[in-house]
Amino acid sequence: MGPREDEGTPGRPSAILGGRNCYYEPEDSNFTDVETDLEKEDQGSGHKLAVLVPYRDRFEELMEFIPHMQNFLKIQKIEHKIYVLNQVDSYRFNRAALINVGFELSMLDGSDYIVMNDVDILPLNQELSYEFPTKGPVHLAAPNLHPMYHFPQFLGAIVVLTRSQFKHIDGMSNKYWGWGVEDDELYLRLTHAGFNISRPENISTGIHNTFRQVTENIVINIFRK
Repeated sequence: MGPREDEGTPGRPSAILGGRNCYYEPEDSNFTDVETDLEKEDQGSGHKLAVLVPYRDRFEELMEFIPHMQNFLKIQKIEHKIYVLNQVDSYRFNRAALINVGFELSMLDGSDYIVMNDVDILPLNQELSYEFPTKGPVHLAAPNLHPMYHFPQFLGAIVVLTRSQFKHIDGMSNKYWGWGVEDDELYLRLTHAGFNISRPENISTGIHNTFRQVTENIVINIFRK
């Protein structure tokens, strides 16, 4: 997702998801554990994936993304629901806060794991599995496969986590407005919590043909500290 040049930070911006208005606070979220059937990890009855898509002003990409992902996940026989998390205010983009909103709503809908999937990157190789990540978080858009970002700590674009993994790290930080950094903090949260982040191995494609980057005519600063 690209940066917004609007200055300032909001007090309580809004997002629209599935026709509903949702609100989030610009502080780190504090997820609470409630012992209900919904909060218990699914054991053998089938998993449900929530595809969380942070979004703003990318309509053409979205129109390509949704049918592509529906077909991609149908081939893998993944039960799923796509959440388009649309930030409707004029402030700088807050990808992490949108993902936190989507996580909360997807749990109410019965999903037991999520994938954070940017709208402008499409998986092409069916060897990229969106299945339930039983052994820990999975970074599908690995540095050796992503068409643009190749530094070892890169943890953006497409990340799969279970409900319990996301809650264990208290979600993502809401503090970052604009482009980047939130995925760097996600990497730190996961590694500091002791999670082993896995990435695709021994697949038949590489940097140029594992994904398709659909964003065009956008200048992105890829130099990261």
